[in-house]
Amino acid sequence: MTYFGRMPVSYITPEGNPAAGYLIQVRSLPNKKRKLEPLTDRLYVSPLDPADLEKPDADLIFYHTMLRKGNSLIVTNGAQTDMNNLRGKKVRNFDEDFSGKNPILESEAVMSDWGYEPDSMSTPRVALVRYPDISFFSIASKNGDGGIGAIQVSVSSSGALGLPTYTEREGQTVSLSVPGSGNIQPFMVRIPLTGNTATEIANELYEFSRPDIIVASAGAVLRNGKWEVDFRNKFNSIEEYEEFAAELK
Repeated sequence: MTYFGRMPVSYITPEGNPAAGYLIQVRSLPNKKRKLEPLTDRLYVSPLDPADLEKPDADLIFYHTMLRKGNSLIVTNGAQTDMNNLRGKKVRNFDEDFSGKNPILESEAVMSDWGYEPDSMSTPRVALVRYPDISFFSIASKNGDGGIGAIQVSVSSSGALGLPTYTEREGQTVSLSVPGSGNIQPFMVRIPLTGNTATEIANELYEFSRPDIIVASAGAVLRNGKWEVDFRNKFNSIEEYEEFAAELK
């Protein structure tokens, strides 16, 4: 199976409810020290060890994702969810009011402000804005002729669509990079989800992944005008992580 990295997912349940998901896959053992933690209106990708918040790249590992805003849901893989400062530069984010605006153009503008992540893999930033009747995916990737892309998609009950941060090329894992045209349709991943509840979606995404790379998954379903969210973590404490790490030695 391809290593997808971090992936927002758009879905509609067999019962016809708008739904979404988020997948966190990690290969590096130290970077597995994270979990999903619920806050009032969002999920937080939280450190198992609070000391990790002092790391120089902490903002690339720990961030708010799956933000509920009325009947819309925002799912991203980084600080572009709601932070408005990028190394001293004021930037836009997805926690802004898109009403009365073109969501594709606004998504591209947010991603253009942020760009790809400054890590060793040039990991792209990805995002999903999920409305009850439509989904908007966007990406900022490293590419010589652009790298900013957005797309509006309709999702049927026959499956779910995700936008990964990584893909395979000639047998090697590489960061996803879109052409200057911004067309991200060819890079979308179809996932065979069948769940009707947030818990079922989170569990199916978790089981969809290889056991050695999965860290956490989340599901969300819009029911009676409210987003119901649930998640599943591989580790819920630093002790569980350390026990896992010791078994690998």
